[in-house]
Amino acid sequence: MKKRTKVVGITGGIGAGKSLVGKIFQTLGVPLYSADTAAKQVMRNNTDLKEAIKKQFGKDAYHNSGEVNAKYIAEIVFQDKTKLDLINALVHPVVAKDFSQWTQKNMHHKYIIKESALLLQTEEYKFLDCILYISAPKQVRIERIQKRDPQRTMEEITSIINSQITEQKAITKATHLILNDDKTMLLPQIIAIHNQFTASICSI
Repeated sequence: MKKRTKVVGITGGIGAGKSLVGKIFQTLGVPLYSADTAAKQVMRNNTDLKEAIKKQFGKDAYHNSGEVNAKYIAEIVFQDKTKLDLINALVHPVVAKDFSQWTQKNMHHKYIIKESALLLQTEEYKFLDCILYISAPKQVRIERIQKRDPQRTMEEITSIINSQITEQKAITKATHLILNDDKTMLLPQIIAIHNQFTASICSI
């Protein structure tokens, strides 16, 4: 009997290094689905979703070019949790459908990865076989964000961090921990986990 493809989640707070870890897994031949990238794509290309967002957030949610006005939306949602919940409620079902279709195309692999910042803040993680949580000290994360997104104010960064699940709570839900603190070597941690996933069954 053919074994089912395992679905592994990668998550972590902003600035923890989710994308970097995901890219390393990709170089090892593991298919990776970025929920954050997919969300941007469906917000730009899905007509029904665009209309729903404009209805709830106003026409300024999109530039004249049709591109998402991410700065405008971010300023709203990170100051008002009800608005954050609203945008998530609009976008997540569309992304979930897209992910389901992507998964079907990659079922010949031993395991596949879904990278998502909100993995542990929804019930979604309960349907995955493993959860990798990327851990990094808060100050290290802040410095990375400032370097990557110099346009963000300290107030903005703090607001985003405070809106996300705490590391203490996240670790209790994760099955595996990867430390990305700029001191501990990252690659050996990832290779060890990759070898484990390809050799045995991972389950929560």
